[in-house]
Amino acid sequence: MVQLSIGTSSDASSSFGPPACCASQLGPSQRRDLSLQALRRTEPVARLAAHHEVSRKFVYQQMEKATAAIDPAFAPAPSESAKILFWLPVTKDWLEQLVLSLALYCHSPLRGTMELLGYTRFHRN
Repeated sequence: MVQLSIGTSSDASSSFGPPACCASQLGPSQRRDLSLQALRRTEPVARLAAHHEVSRKFVYQQMEKATAAIDPAFAPAPSESAKILFWLPVTKDWLEQLVLSLALYCHSPLRGTMELLGYTRFHRN
């Protein structure tokens, strides 16, 4: 009798695990449309959530994702002064050369060099 019931379930999804929620079944285009409807604010979020059978929290999460994607498109362009001119890898050897250059070429005292680099006391490891 047990052998007859194994593997003969008519609906395997209903017998094991919780039922899938509607939010997980929404595709990318449906999520996009839901977030656009919520951003337009033509309907209350609660009504949108009920219509799509999802939670209000889910609708707000989709709104946040859409807003995060849209914001960079309307951000002001960086000014010329804020543009990065070059990247400088700072290594221990480079710092030693900087300290030596400040002392020899710029005649900077050791205390001024330490203050520039943010040291409270000079350590050489």
